[in-house]
Amino acid sequence: MPQPKMKIMGALAVLLAATACTATSSTKASPSPSPSSSPEKAVSLDTTELAQARKAASVLSADAFESGSAGLSRPTGNLDASLASGTRVTVQVACLGTGSMTVALTSGGLDGDGKHEVSEVFTCSEDGIASHTMEYRLAARGLMVSVDPAKGTRGGYAYALLKA
Repeated sequence: MPQPKMKIMGALAVLLAATACTATSSTKASPSPSPSSSPEKAVSLDTTELAQARKAASVLSADAFESGSAGLSRPTGNLDASLASGTRVTVQVACLGTGSMTVALTSGGLDGDGKHEVSEVFTCSEDGIASHTMEYRLAARGLMVSVDPAKGTRGGYAYALLKA
């Protein structure tokens, strides 16, 4: 039976939950002349990252087996424990914003089996959506896709996981 295909935009609910917490502590620490100006800035940052993640997702394949997206304010990761050892996958990554991010693909380590990781650094662009592709063969069961933004990186990203 064929695997159901997941729409890339379906993962944006995770994005909304993840970005809702990105800029909350700075409003209490610094006094502001207007109580409404600081919360608007926090909401604006979240809204901007959400919009950038949506734009990044728009250039990826709609035939994804799995997908994810989020803002680049903090590291994120998604695990798919169902993929078998030896599975070949293509991971399409797109980002919009400033700075760079390290995307790591890790298989194994779930049942005490050997862990295999590859990673690449991708630069985001404010001028347009930067997209990249990674080819990977799982060395053991399960695949973790991790995104670790460099310090000061801001924007949104999305990825699509396709079986090769």
